[in-house]
Amino acid sequence: MLTGINGMFLLSKKRLLAFIKSMDDSGISFWTFIILLFAAEFILLLWMAKIIYWAPFG
Repeated sequence: MLTGINGMFLLSKKRLLAFIKSMDDSGISFWTFIILLFAAEFILLLWMAKIIYWAPFG
């Protein structure tokens, strides 16, 4: 799943850059966006690790 999401971002670099430009116009900085992106991905990884870890125990 994560690979698919990262692949989508790689395929749509132009769209992502346009989105970042529009975000800068709305007042959210580029670095804030990067920090939020990494935080969301880290939380998703923790959630997936929890599911994988607890799955054998029911």
